[in-house]
Formats: sequence, C-alpha cells, structure tokens
Amino acid sequence: MAFDPLLPRPLDQHVSGEGRIRVIASTEKNAQAESSFRRDEIHENSRDAEGSTVQFADVQQLNTAMPPRSKRYAPLRPIVNFGTALIALDAAFIGIAQVGWTEILRDWVVIKTAQAMVLAALSTFLSILVLYALDAYRREILMNLGVLTTRAIAAFVLNNALLFLIVHYGLSAIDAAGTTDPDAAQSEMLALLSSVLVAGAFVISRTVSYSLLARRCFTHRVLVVGSGKRARYLKELLGHGSRSLVNELIFVPETVIDNDRAKSSLEPVADLTDGPIDELARTLQIDEIVVAIDEGQQFSFEPFVACKAGGIPVVSYNCFIERETKRVDLNRPDLSWLVYSDGFRQSLADAALKRALDIFVSSVLLFISTPILVLAIVAVAIGRDGPVFFKQQRVTKDGRLFWLYKIRTMRQDAERNGPQWSSAQDPRITYVGAILRRFRIDEIPQLVNVLKGDMSLVGPRPEQPFFVEQLSREVRLYSLRHSVKAGITGWAQINYPYGASKADAVRKLEYELYYIKNYSFLQELSILLQTVRVLFWPPRAT
Repeated sequence: MAFDPLLPRPLDQHVSGEGRIRVIASTEKNAQAESSFRRDEIHENSRDAEGSTVQFADVQQLNTAMPPRSKRYAPLRPIVNFGTALIALDAAFIGIAQVGWTEILRDWVVIKTAQAMVLAALSTFLSILVLYALDAYRREILMNLGVLTTRAIAAFVLNNALLFLIVHYGLSAIDAAGTTDPDAAQSEMLALLSSVLVAGAFVISRTVSYSLLARRCFTHRVLVVGSGKRARYLKELLGHGSRSLVNELIFVPETVIDNDRAKSSLEPVADLTDGPIDELARTLQIDEIVVAIDEGQQFSFEPFVACKAGGIPVVSYNCFIERETKRVDLNRPDLSWLVYSDGFRQSLADAALKRALDIFVSSVLLFISTPILVLAIVAVAIGRDGPVFFKQQRVTKDGRLFWLYKIRTMRQDAERNGPQWSSAQDPRITYVGAILRRFRIDEIPQLVNVLKGDMSLVGPRPEQPFFVEQLSREVRLYSLRHSVKAGITGWAQINYPYGASKADAVRKLEYELYYIKNYSFLQELSILLQTVRVLFWPPRAT
C-alpha cells in the first residue's frame, strides 16, 4: 500500500512493515547478541504451524529507543477513542458551518431564531448520519483517501437532496407562524450552499483529525504476553493495515510473569525483565495488557491481578480479538470464554423494541418501494424466465421452516441438480436478475416475511434446510445462528460479500455470532444505516 502523507508515520525505525510492532525478549540467545543487535531491527522466527513462535528483541535496547510518553504524544486515547473523536470533530466543524448557513438563510427567507437553531442542529445531525451510513468512519476507509473522497462526495449529494426536501417542504413546520417555504429554485440554491459549507468543514475536520493521528494522540499501546501461535496470529492480524492505525503492539514472552525466573538457567537480558510485569508495563507506558499465552500452558494469574489493581486493563486474547475485528474468531475457538464472557442476552424490552422497529421500518419501506417493485415485476415478466415471484423454504429462529419470498432472479431450472451455492457471478442469474440483485431489489418482498414475523430486518441470512443440515455437521457452533430470527440484512451482510463455500459460511458465522453475542438496539440501528452503503458499495472479503 502506498504511503499516505495524511496518515501517521511509524514511531521509530524499528517498527516493522506498515504496523507498529515491538518485541521484547528474555532469551539467552538474545542476551549474548546484545552487543551486536541493531535497535532498529525486529527479529522474527517463523516455524511450522505446530511450533510457531515469536522471537524477541532486547528489552533494554528497545526501551532506550523509546521516547518518554510526554514527548511521544498527548494521551487523548484514554479519554476518547479515535472513532468517537472523529465524529465529534466532524460534528463541531459542520455545526459551525451550518450555523453560518442558517444566517445566510435568514437573509433569503423570513425565519425566527428558534427555527434557525433547530434547522442548524437538524442539518448537522443529518450530515453526520449520512456520512456514517456511507462508511466514512470505518478505519479501512480512512486509510484510503480515494475511497474516502468518493464516499464523502456521495454523502454530500445525498445530504443535498435531503436538505432540499427539508427547506422546501418542512421549513414552515418548525415554529410555522409567519413563515413561508421558499420556492424550488431558492430551496435548491440553499441546499447546495449548505452542502458546499459541509464539504469545506469536512475537509478542515479531517485535516485536524489526521494531524492529531499523525502526532499519535490516539495511539493505544498494547503489551501482548505470549510467544506462541496466539501471539503470532495477533501480530499478523493487527500489525499492519487499518488495524495498526491506532494500535501499537509490544510483545513479551511468558517468562515475564514467571515467579521462578531467578531459578531459571537463562540469564536475564536486562534489569527491566527482572521486575514485576506491572512495573514493566508502567516503564513501557502500556495502556492495556493482552494475555495471549497458548492453551495448555500453565501460568500464574497473580501478576496480572497486580497490573489490574494498578489501573492497567488486562484482557484475554479472545476478548481482544473480538473487540478489534468485530467478530468471534473461530480459528481458535475457546468455548470457556464464550460461556463465561458477557453477551448472548436479549431482554424483553430489547425484543419489543426490535419488533416495533421491524414493523415500522418494513411498512415504510414497503410503501416507498412500491413503484420500484412494480417496475421490477414488469421487467421480470417481460424476460419470461418463469414466474415473477419465487418462494423457497428457509430456516429461521429455533430451526423453524418458513417460506421466503423473492423476485425471481435465476432461471426456472436453476436447481434442477439440487441445491447449490449462489455467488455474485452465478451463471444461473438472468440479465434482469443481476441488476435486481446488485441493488437488492429482489429482496423487497421479504419485507412481507418481516411483517408476518418469520424474519427480522436485521439478523443472520436465512439458509436452505439442505445447507443448514450440512453446515451444522461440519462447522462448530453453526446452530447458534438460529438462536435469533433470520434477517434481510445483518452484521455479516454489511461486512462480508456473497458466500459461496464452506469457508465463506464460517467467516460469515463469525460476524453473526458477534452480532448475537453483543446485541443492542443501537447496534441494530447502526446496521440498518450501513445497509445503505452496501447498496452502492458491496463489501469485499477480509
């Protein structure tokens, strides 16, 4: 990936690749090599899958190369994370721009101060909402200025259309006395002016935020304890790309928590490794400790209790992976962690809110999309590829079967050889069907399934009984996806493309389990908003 001048440069020369990774060792081999070891170098030892380890650098040399925290950055990260700060900065700058816009509006249209304030707040909220819906706050997008620019332009165009409707038809609804709505030409001019101001504020906001990021104000320094497969997986997963944007990983071997190190035949590399791990964490200015020691290895939790008591958060390997990837990792599933961790709970209030949202949004979308649905029906009927509507048995909550409705997008004999995986480039898809699938128009009839209670707006995609039976036998924990209703959209759908294999099913299951485990009403709204982005930019495999 090409270097982007707006993104932060690596802290020191000993950072490997695109990410910020440091490794610290206490092995005899590294102790003997201390005099010849270059401090800007990270040595990595790669074995086969069974003996995969991470080889560590000298802690003393690493610490010497590390500037004090006060000189390194202003620690904003413990106060607010980068995503929240980004939204707050955008809201602040766009809000100021919209206040200026309402002042211009008052010269064109007679409105009261209260109306101007409400309109400025509404237009700011709308701008942030549209930017969020089109994924302008995702870390992967932040690292690619070309994609970010495209998303931002699309957001400004959509925001312009919505503001036009508000100004032209809704202005008098805000404290209506003595107010007349501007004509269409005035409304469009005012909406366009607002969009230009929003775009300018967005550029300023992002310049400030990238400047703070480049100064590492949001860097989260993580001490990873472990030297086996888990530590290597963390290094490969989080040490590059967008996930390295705010995370700086520092690896130390398991020996740092061994109370009997003094009796070990290995010479200590430096005084730093002789002290308790909580002192090492404070010396290295650690924000969080991740326990990534491989399963089966015996170790004491007592040193980690001291760290936690000292105000340094300590998290398990699985919790850290889940938080950073937003999925439940099934490569190395730890069932005890799933059992003891929070989640997999939905209160009666949550269920009631979810059902109310399903009914309201489905009714509105069905009404709004009726003209599009009629055009799709006509197009399929002209194609004469079979009946316009298609129904098929699918599986929903608790394994219950139901009839799912869709507009036909495949040839009538598509499954003459039995059920098959469907993919984005499936040759069985008709020309009209490809267009309908591209914008998810074929799924509009599923809103009827939602109103009937067979499905929800958000949830795991419903599969055919044949694939459910097959995958339940072959994929661990697959049946858990049926603990909630199937959905039209979902966390897996907005993060992963069409699945056409068992491997795709496993990866989508990871996202589905994350959604089920961490369910909240706000997450439900977030997924619905981000579904707008999927209509124009389908997700890619990760």
